[in-house]
Amino acid sequence: MQTEKKPSILGMIMSPGEQFARIKENPRFWGALITVTLLNTLLITLSMFLIVGTPEGQEEMMSQVNGQEVSDAMLEGMKWMMVGVGALGMLFVYPIVILLTTLLHWFLMRMVNSDITYRQTLSVNSYAMVISLLGSTLLVVTIATGIYQPLLDEISTYPTSLASMVETESAVVGALLSTIEIFTIWQLILTAMGLSIVGSVSRGKGWTVALVVFSLGVLLNVVGAMIGMA
Repeated sequence: MQTEKKPSILGMIMSPGEQFARIKENPRFWGALITVTLLNTLLITLSMFLIVGTPEGQEEMMSQVNGQEVSDAMLEGMKWMMVGVGALGMLFVYPIVILLTTLLHWFLMRMVNSDITYRQTLSVNSYAMVISLLGSTLLVVTIATGIYQPLLDEISTYPTSLASMVETESAVVGALLSTIEIFTIWQLILTAMGLSIVGSVSRGKGWTVALVVFSLGVLLNVVGAMIGMA
């Protein structure tokens, strides 16, 4: 009896079609979900740590105490608290985002007459989101080398996004431009491919479902920027 081959995380880069075919028959997700969550949390936390260590980052922390005089020890404590809170937030928020995104994908796939299961959809998303690790890694490298120096409130703006290349004073436009990013688009392509293959639907239907959910994410990003401006 032939053993079913498991999908590979690294295979998503070189041979995504083959991995999605494996996911269709063997929808594993725990390994990829845990890997993506832990590594992205580690990389974003490291990015925050590097940013708060810069003069701009310390100035931003000082602005949060309304110009009050603070000692070096208090400043160091604020630094670690900020990084710690950010790490815990990522650790819990990231898997919730994946689970909710999967729910939307699964619901819409059922609407286009696919028999894909929630488990299969979660497996597609868990493996496709591995691409985000490449973006997070590049973010850390560019910050560490001084090539790219975002502020703390711009930690989600990758150097490969239009937001890092086009100057704008509008937070809404900036939020919109930040979603147009190389690794995000790559992940979108893989998601559409995965939904089509695993869900046994046409490419058009797979792309429609992927784009609808992606557009909702862009809308939430823009709305969040608008609320932040209020």
